[in-house]
This record gives sequence, structure tokens and C-alpha cells, in this order.
Amino acid sequence: RDILQGLGDLTFAGPIGASRALDYAVVDLAFVNFASFCANAPMLDQEGVDWNLFTKAAAKRLEAVPESISSRFETMRKDDPDYHGNPVATLATWRNFFASRFSYLKNHKLPEHAMAQFAVDILDKAGASHLKYQGADLARIQEVLRFDKCISPDIPDDPSPSPPPRDDDEKDK
Repeated sequence: RDILQGLGDLTFAGPIGASRALDYAVVDLAFVNFASFCANAPMLDQEGVDWNLFTKAAAKRLEAVPESISSRFETMRKDDPDYHGNPVATLATWRNFFASRFSYLKNHKLPEHAMAQFAVDILDKAGASHLKYQGADLARIQEVLRFDKCISPDIPDDPSPSPPPRDDDEKDK
């Protein structure tokens, strides 16, 4: 109940619709954090990690989340963002972090980790497995989540220019 009261503070956000957008964004952040905890709870239980210890560790790390988000605002607002300019952690690093747990979960006979698969899918759509984009900052996931632009896995890493199409009809004339 205390958490819900904290989420329900009245904040003036601007014109009509702005308050709803702000509410959705903040509540989504809380939901994703709780969903992540639920996905990781079986692993914590199996390894004997006290949930209170988890809560203390999470509180310390999550303090940095707003600053981490706002530190990317400038890059995210550019018309042509340079995601390679000063990456905090690259797409490839984030992908490896999430993908590395699949074998751990399987070896420990734990449930499939839907949150990790969700993260890997987003990172791959942003280009984490593509040579051209794997060194980009995490902010590049906005291309998928904000602008609905995905990197096709069928695009080669270093495409060679292909010759122009030949019009066989012209050759025969």
C-alpha cells in the first residue's frame, strides 16, 4: 500500500495528456523492476540469497537509475544520435550479461528467464549482434522501443556493394 501511495503523488506535468504519459512511464519502471525481481527469485532462492539482502543491494544500485537515464538525454534527443561516441556500456556487453545466464539457468534446472530473453531480443533488434552496432551505447535501444526501428538479422555485417541490376532486354537489342 505504501508503494502505491508513493506512485500516486499528484505532479503537474504540463498540458492535458502529459500527466498520463508521466504516470505511465513511472509506473512502467516500477512494474519492470518488480517483474525482474520475480524472474530472478527462483535463482535467489536456489542459491540461498536472503530477499532482504537483495532489497538492500537493489536499493543501492537503483539509486543511480534516474541519473543513468538522464545522462543519455542529450544523445537520445539528437536527430542523428552518435551512439558510438562515448558508450557507458555497449550493446554487446549488455547482451552478454543477459545471455550468459541461459546456461546457468539450464544447468541449475531453473525456469527459463523471460526477462533475460526479453532483454536479449531488444538488444539484438538494436544491433547488439551486428558488427556495425555492437559497440554502440545502450541508448541505441531507443531505436527499437521509441522509434520502432529494428536491425534485421539478415543484414550482413560488412555488405559488399552489389553490381547494378542488369537489364537483359537491353543487351539483346
